[in-house]
Amino acid sequence: KTIKNINITQLEDGWVRMKIELKQNHLWGFWANATGSNLTINIKHPPKINSENPIKGIKIALEAGHGGEGNTGALGLSGSKEKNINLTAVEILAKVFEQSGAKVIIMRQGDTNPSFDERLKIAYDNSADLIISLHANAGNIENGYLNSPTGPSVFYKHEHCKVFAEIVYGELINLWGRGEGVVKNFNYAIVRQTTVPAILVEMGYLTHPEDEAKLLNKEVLTKQAERIVSGTKKFLSTIK
Repeated sequence: KTIKNINITQLEDGWVRMKIELKQNHLWGFWANATGSNLTINIKHPPKINSENPIKGIKIALEAGHGGEGNTGALGLSGSKEKNINLTAVEILAKVFEQSGAKVIIMRQGDTNPSFDERLKIAYDNSADLIISLHANAGNIENGYLNSPTGPSVFYKHEHCKVFAEIVYGELINLWGRGEGVVKNFNYAIVRQTTVPAILVEMGYLTHPEDEAKLLNKEVLTKQAERIVSGTKKFLSTIK
């Protein structure tokens, strides 16, 4: 029902490449387990999409980056802390997702610092269909604060997450008017997993005064949340 063809190539001693061609149009996720001489590859099917409201019933895990005493993240020009901005942004995003019909899973509660394994376990234990991580960026200010990098960017690791990242970034750039683009092959633990599509949104730069002011404004964070939800709906609408 799932696999169309398997091609195995011996590239050199000790190195074998296996290419699995799927019948389905979208790879939602996969994981592999090795036991002795056996390799088991698990391929995850996309969730069932509601044609009238693609986001209805979809389980979305949200991660507020950093957190706790020793993991503040970037610092803004006014002294704002990234961990707090991330948490506020996730709380607002969760409300907008839930109002749209999604089921939300929070991977970091309050000012805590769970390990990456613990954060992912929360997502997996609650059968998350998607993972979105929110961060705020920091950049080089050698040329002055107003000339420092500005705007959002979206990161992903694996090819099956690319379309999700591109669509969400397209929504965000319409809000911000400028940005840093879509970045592939990003090795952050939360997006490095392969079980479900996962992206990391850098919401803007705390080292740029205009960006920091926006990230401290709940009205802007609400508009941003609406864009992320809109992008998620559009991505889900591509699933056949």
